[in-house]
Amino acid sequence: MLKPTLLTILIFLLASSQSLAQILHIVNGKIATRQQVDSLLNTNEHKLYLQAVERFEAYQRINNKDSVLLLNLSNGRLKEIPEWVYRFKNLKSLNLAHNNIEKIGRQIKKLDSLTILNLSNNQIGNRKLKIKRNKNIKSVFLNDNNLSSLPRQVRKFKNLTDLNLRKNHFTEIPLYLKKNKKLEVLNISENCLIIDNQNFKKLSGLTTLRLNKTDLNYIPESLFTLNNLKELQLNHNNIKAIPDGINHFKKLELFSIYENQIKEIPDAFFNLTNLKQLDIYYNDIEVLPKQIKAFEKLEILYLSNNKIYSLPEELGDLPNLKRLYLHHNRLTNIPASLASLNQLEVLRINNNYFAEVPAVILNLKMLKNLDLSDNKIEFIPLEFKDFERLELFYFQNNPIKIDNPNNEHLKETLSKMNKRGTVVNPSTLE
Repeated sequence: MLKPTLLTILIFLLASSQSLAQILHIVNGKIATRQQVDSLLNTNEHKLYLQAVERFEAYQRINNKDSVLLLNLSNGRLKEIPEWVYRFKNLKSLNLAHNNIEKIGRQIKKLDSLTILNLSNNQIGNRKLKIKRNKNIKSVFLNDNNLSSLPRQVRKFKNLTDLNLRKNHFTEIPLYLKKNKKLEVLNISENCLIIDNQNFKKLSGLTTLRLNKTDLNYIPESLFTLNNLKELQLNHNNIKAIPDGINHFKKLELFSIYENQIKEIPDAFFNLTNLKQLDIYYNDIEVLPKQIKAFEKLEILYLSNNKIYSLPEELGDLPNLKRLYLHHNRLTNIPASLASLNQLEVLRINNNYFAEVPAVILNLKMLKNLDLSDNKIEFIPLEFKDFERLELFYFQNNPIKIDNPNNEHLKETLSKMNKRGTVVNPSTLE
């Protein structure tokens, strides 16, 4: 098959009476065929670009530009901030994500009401922010910009509270951030960090720290000086143990160590009595300690995808628990004490080894989401027909026998659930 030359494309262009701009495209430095162009136009990226162009045109038609507080200029293939943006004098939020911007010029100072600046997924260099001292900007997104060091101008954001540096090339947490004395939220996930010997005392104002996918093999002791943390995320690392020093995080409300290699939970961990959400999905835990009862404020507990074969009765001593995820473990039963969890709305016990529906579940009338699927359950109790709050009920992939006398009610029960609006799977029985 002959490849089209520039001449043949120009002949096609003239024959079809379309403009050069409509037909002539460059793909990987070469002139594209009509099929390649059609394929390009059908991509999601191009659709987002066309939507962006429509937004830009609509923004420019606005008469009362002083009334506009937010501009979304994402996915516009921009290389710089368009001049017309500076006419929006009262702008508070400027979204420039997913463009090709390499630098921000001094004109940005004209937007002196700006509080949120999103520059994620661009090509901002380490010294390409020309922003002078600023007292209004509170949130800056610099994720996915190939940064290896923090632009010096960031330290001039005196009221900065939220900084996103995810998916760059940092090897440590920038200590320049000590200049940002009001910084509370730092996301530096998806950077390859070596932070063993860093001193974080001057970052003690941090309340949220996200260190997901940072190649950590353990939790460094240096982090324990951040004693104002309320949220700590360490997901997708290679951490093998939770050190006793974890008990320094007395104010912690959310702790997530999803997908690591944790085998046990130390006693010191249960001193974190302010925890409201605990996520230890995808680890190697076999036993949940009785000390779990210390988490009286806990609302959400993720224990799924571990190797847990037994749960303590003390799990029922969590009066505020609303969501409990136990799926993909080795459970054959759950404690009768769970009947005390009168606020429980979500219970996922799918993909375990239950031979029957645990009787305690029949007491949990506040449930909205119940998943029993992929077990060895042969019949569904009649009592489920009265679970009026149930919004989702899954029990597929169990050896349910419709001719079992205990299942005589099942078709009627499922019909009643369907009429009530409950999402049921399977919705009918053949």
